[in-house]
Amino acid sequence: MAEDDAAYRRSVRNTVIVIAAVVVIIAAALFVPPLVSPVHEQFNGTTSVASPYGVSLNLRLNETQLSAGQGETITAWLNSTSSQVANVSAASNWALGPQGFWTRVCTGGWPLGVGLMAGYYTTDNYSLGSLIPLPAPLMNCPIIMGTPGYFLLQPRGSTAIVKLNGSLAEWNLTVTLGLSGSQLSAARVAVYTAIAVDEWGDLAIAHFRVNQ
Repeated sequence: MAEDDAAYRRSVRNTVIVIAAVVVIIAAALFVPPLVSPVHEQFNGTTSVASPYGVSLNLRLNETQLSAGQGETITAWLNSTSSQVANVSAASNWALGPQGFWTRVCTGGWPLGVGLMAGYYTTDNYSLGSLIPLPAPLMNCPIIMGTPGYFLLQPRGSTAIVKLNGSLAEWNLTVTLGLSGSQLSAARVAVYTAIAVDEWGDLAIAHFRVNQ
């Protein structure tokens, strides 16, 4: 009987030790941050998306990690992927927009724009996000002289010749959005998604973080 009692006490003691160890492990997992966190969010500063129409849509951020109060510059541009002059017809196949995107002011038919979303979105779920309203510049625009029906893209460049109401014009197909630190802090979020779109359905995404 004495041996049975001793064995029973050892079994109970071992069970208590195992339970205590499990409790300690669970508590450590809950309250002690891991030394290495899995990386789910990637903050890329430059993105390029090739189009079957002979152009590439490019997006670049000035910074991917910002301090509180620091501003951001978002630049998007189209680039010809051909070594010869490419005649690209105008389209209206926007992945988003173009309403709500920052484009070239006072210019009808501008083929690309940039926008900003609060939060982290990818090409798989960008349609779930909402564009942050951007303040429109206060200026008196002249009467728009029509929209181009095609773009004569110069070889490997961002310059295009367009025809507006019988007259030729040279466009540099780039757009830049400057955001102040106060504009970013007003949204009170830490992670942003910058989006560039063009009228041929291309979409490029990049991300940046504001460290509070």
